[in-house]
Amino acid sequence: MFETAARLRAAVMQPGNLRDANAEALARAFDCWRDREFPKRRETVAQIASAWGYATALLDESLDAMLEPFRNSALRSFGARVPSRRDVIGFIMPGNVPGAGLHEFSTALIAGSGLIVKTSSTEPLFFGAFARTIAEVDPQVGARIAVFNWSRGQTHLTEAFRTACDWIVAFGSDATLAGLTTAEIPATSNQSKYRDTQLVGFGSRVSGALVMSEASRDSTDVANALARDITLFEQRGCLSPHHVFVEGTGARAFAAELATALDRMAAKLPPPHRYGLEDAAAVRSVRENARWRALGGQDVALWEGARLGDRRP
Repeated sequence: MFETAARLRAAVMQPGNLRDANAEALARAFDCWRDREFPKRRETVAQIASAWGYATALLDESLDAMLEPFRNSALRSFGARVPSRRDVIGFIMPGNVPGAGLHEFSTALIAGSGLIVKTSSTEPLFFGAFARTIAEVDPQVGARIAVFNWSRGQTHLTEAFRTACDWIVAFGSDATLAGLTTAEIPATSNQSKYRDTQLVGFGSRVSGALVMSEASRDSTDVANALARDITLFEQRGCLSPHHVFVEGTGARAFAAELATALDRMAAKLPPPHRYGLEDAAAVRSVRENARWRALGGQDVALWEGARLGDRRP
C-alpha cells in the first residue's frame, strides 16, 4: 500500500497533470460508458446482475441515470473551478449501488489528486472496470488511480490504507464510519509512520421528494419522473425517494397518478429481484398497517400490486 501511495505521489507531480486534461480524459471515459454496448459496461453489468440477482435492463436504466450528468461541458466547467491538488486520497466505496461515489471520485481526479480506491466486497466490479477505461483513454491520468479490494477482516490492509493516504473519503453506514473514526493505532506499531489522515464521511442517508403545488399541475410528467427515481437501483441508493410529500390538498390524487406511473415503469422493466424474508416482511407490515388504518376510518389510501414484488406504494 505504501509503495502504491509513493507511486501515486510521483504521478501527481507530472507536468501533464492539468485540470483541463484530467476533465477531458474523464469525459472520454464517461462517453464510452454511456454507450450501452461498450464491452466493459456490458461485461460489468452482466457480472453485477448475476451477483445481485438483478435484471440487466434495470441496471442499464440505473447506470444511464447515474452517468448522465457527467457530460464533457459539465466536466470542463467544473475543472475550471475546482482547486488543484497534489495529494493522495483514499476512497472507501459503498456496496449498495454500483458507481456510487462517482462525483467525489471525479472531483478528486480532475483536481489532480492520486486515488486509492477500496471497493466493497459486495460490489467490487464497477470502479475497477471504470479505472481501466480511464487508463486506456489517457494512461497518464489512469496512472493516478489504484483500485483494491479486501475484506474487513484484513485489518493490516485497512491500517496501511488509512496511513498511506492524506485524506480518506468513506461511504457506508453510520456504524461503519464510527468504526473508522474510533479505530486506534496498534500499540505495537511504529507511531512515527502514521500520517495525520483526515476523514470525510458519507454515512446512512435516505431521500424524499417534495412536490410543490405548481408541479402537481403537470402531475403525469412529475409522477413519471418520480416513478423512475423510485425504481432505479431497486431503491438501494440514497437518492431513491422513500417518501413523497405533496403541497396542498392534492396528495391523494397525486398518489393515484404515481401508482399508475409505477405500473407503467413495471411494464417497461423486468420484475425486481426476489425479496429476502426480512425485506418481504417489512413491506408486508407497511401494507397491512395502512390497510387496517383505512378500515379503522383513518384518512389513508393504499395502492398495491397483486404480488409483493410489484413496484407500487
